[in-house]
Amino acid sequence: MERLNEIMNRKPSKWGNLTIKEFERDIKLLQETCRHLVINDKYVNLLEEQRKELISLSLWSARRLHKIHKNFAYNELDKITEQKHERL
Repeated sequence: MERLNEIMNRKPSKWGNLTIKEFERDIKLLQETCRHLVINDKYVNLLEEQRKELISLSLWSARRLHKIHKNFAYNELDKITEQKHERL
């Protein structure tokens, strides 16, 4: 991580002092970091899709409960997701 910070903060005026090996090493590190970011982004998107699907399933289930249990289910879902949901 320290090396990555050094690359990001390097001024263009210092680029001329680098050897080809240093450039290759920097590019390899940047590619690896980008690869991790892409994988993390895909994982976050997958988790968000699953989260939305679970909320939808919970709302669908709550709507089919008796009124007393329905309010409890909505309240718990609101607490878990930290947002208000439309109560039908």
